[in-house]
Amino acid sequence: MTKSFEIVGAFHAPKGKRKATKCFPGLNEMVGKDHYVYANLKRKYTDIAMRKIKLQLNGYKAKGRVRLHYHFGEPLDGSYRDYGNISGGASKIIEDALQKAKVIENDSPKYLAPSIYTYIYTKDKPFIRVDIEEIGPL
Repeated sequence: MTKSFEIVGAFHAPKGKRKATKCFPGLNEMVGKDHYVYANLKRKYTDIAMRKIKLQLNGYKAKGRVRLHYHFGEPLDGSYRDYGNISGGASKIIEDALQKAKVIENDSPKYLAPSIYTYIYTKDKPFIRVDIEEIGPL
């Protein structure tokens, strides 16, 4: 069984920009901040992800171990981030939101298999789609 949810829209304005153009901040934008700035950033984006998860998954709870397939739609605006930066920030936020929303019991390797990442550049709104694939019992 596979379930999916999607976060669509530009919620994050990269450093030096006034307008939000990215879906979520990259890892580089989150690390190196003081503890309070990092905690506030993480909380903000975890809350966005959790709202989308609850709305779209309607109380779904994974049975057993899962693999997450991340599909990142980055804006085709000439400001490209490296792939590890995109996935590093978003996966930490989304996995914590999945746990907080009780879709997964924990974000440890016991419950989560290694994830798969796909990246595209789009003229449409930026997005992150996550497919949750149940791969077997614990």
